[in-house]
Amino acid sequence: PQLSITSPVSSTATTQAQITVRGSASDPGGVAEVTWTNSAGGGGTATGTQAWSAVVPLAPGFNTITVRARDAAGNQAWRAVTINRR
Repeated sequence: PQLSITSPVSSTATTQAQITVRGSASDPGGVAEVTWTNSAGGGGTATGTQAWSAVVPLAPGFNTITVRARDAAGNQAWRAVTINRR
């Protein structure tokens, strides 16, 4: 699969308790699922596949959010962004 994070586009800082991560995913056979995990704890399934979004709770400090797209054959792609919650 091809996967991109379009927002936030780079590591950033915030005082908010959550952040919405958005992006896109594609695969010739279709994208089966887009999921996310946070290095500070938590994870879930994004809303949508080709155009996806996820509301991610943030812990104080650095949160590395890793997004994975999986196709029907089980192949995966991933991207990550780091958010510093102050």
